[in-house]
Amino acid sequence: MNGKCLCLIGGLGVVGMSAITGLKASDGGSEVDYGREWNPYVTVRGGWLFGKAKYNDYVTFGNTVDHSIKKSIKNAWSGSAELGTSYDDRVFVGLELGYFTGKMKDVAGGCSILAGGNRVDMEWKGNGKIENYFGACNVTLRHDVGERAFLYGGVGAGIARSRCSYDLNVRVTVTIPPAPAVTADEPEGGGKDKWRFLGQMFAGIGVCLNENWQLTAGYRLRYIPGSFHWDGKNDALEVGFSVKQDIVHAAEIGLTYLF
Repeated sequence: MNGKCLCLIGGLGVVGMSAITGLKASDGGSEVDYGREWNPYVTVRGGWLFGKAKYNDYVTFGNTVDHSIKKSIKNAWSGSAELGTSYDDRVFVGLELGYFTGKMKDVAGGCSILAGGNRVDMEWKGNGKIENYFGACNVTLRHDVGERAFLYGGVGAGIARSRCSYDLNVRVTVTIPPAPAVTADEPEGGGKDKWRFLGQMFAGIGVCLNENWQLTAGYRLRYIPGSFHWDGKNDALEVGFSVKQDIVHAAEIGLTYLF
């Protein structure tokens, strides 16, 4: 476990202890007390993903292998909704359903071989994508730090359905001396699904807009152990991805409605 994770866990512990202490009594001064006990809530949130999600891609044509370097997943984002119940606006227990995705861009290459006295040239270009549908049970602790501002932190666990897919356009040119070359475009695509455990930790700040609405901004770490590898092939072409997305970082904003 690296230093960043240790710092995050320590920070969550401080926030959690502060929130538990806040459950015992209100100071009656700066905090806004709406007199709630158990009340349902709904939260929607969206985020921008960054960090360590990586992939390798390669293409094999005949005996020629085109290996691409390790690259980051681009254009990654997340969205989710959480429904649950809160105690005294300080402890929140809910079920979150969501989706996060990223694109593997610029899968491209080319090579040539000689077959039966003919020259075969092949070029490929396309994109890949990794998608994750997930469900998780979250526990969130909140501590007021002003009349309307608060800190929050929590943990969650669940399961994710991950899908890695690719979509390529393959251009094949066959030169048959002395006849002219013949060129054809062949689409190639495929994918693979996998169930994976999902754990998450999160922390941030928020503000009470009024008695019912709360706006939050924070950081979320999702842990999805187990990278996976898959291949797709036809008669001459083999395409593969090796995807490692164990740790996914997200900066996010959320909007909560307390009923």
